[in-house]
Amino acid sequence: MAIRWRMSKEEAGLTFRSSGFFPFFSNSRIPRKNVLHLLTQKVPVPLGRNTAVQILEDLAHWSCHIPNGADIIEAINIQERNKLSFWDAMIICSAKAYGCGVIWSEDLTHGQVYEGIKVLNPFI
Repeated sequence: MAIRWRMSKEEAGLTFRSSGFFPFFSNSRIPRKNVLHLLTQKVPVPLGRNTAVQILEDLAHWSCHIPNGADIIEAINIQERNKLSFWDAMIICSAKAYGCGVIWSEDLTHGQVYEGIKVLNPFI
């Protein structure tokens, strides 16, 4: 199966939260391992080193939401209104800040709408 990875943020209409990079750079279950280790060895279908680096270079050009104090307060409000964890509420807050209509997540409930934003699981 071929995947077209390289596309501009304008083509894709995508954005991500700054912590979207975190899973690439660290994993508490794999101390002192880096992004290349995770992408090239710890996934079911490992990527080649050059492919992993290219993906990260592409992501570096996308819009990135960096939450400020007001965003954190809004995330707390979202958390209370929707009975979510703070971190899930922060994802929704970031999506709201960028006017996203969809959040692609395998962790949030597929089909659920939070704050006017629909959650879709890309693996269903």
